Amino acid sequence: IASLDPSIPWTLLAFHPDFRMRDLPATPRSQALECLEVAKAEGVQNLHLGNVHLLW
Repeated sequence: IASLDPSIPWTLLAFHPDFRMRDLPATPRSQALECLEVAKAEGVQNLHLGNVHLLW
């Protein structure tokens, strides 16, 4: 994304298992924050973390 245009908005969404995907774990808060840091380090400037209330 950063190589195309670092100002492109990017929202990372927390995953919550539901319906037919209950066998998968929810996104841990530490993993979501790590993903944000990696994206920032790669030059993405317009980052947002969505579904924060689902992080554990």
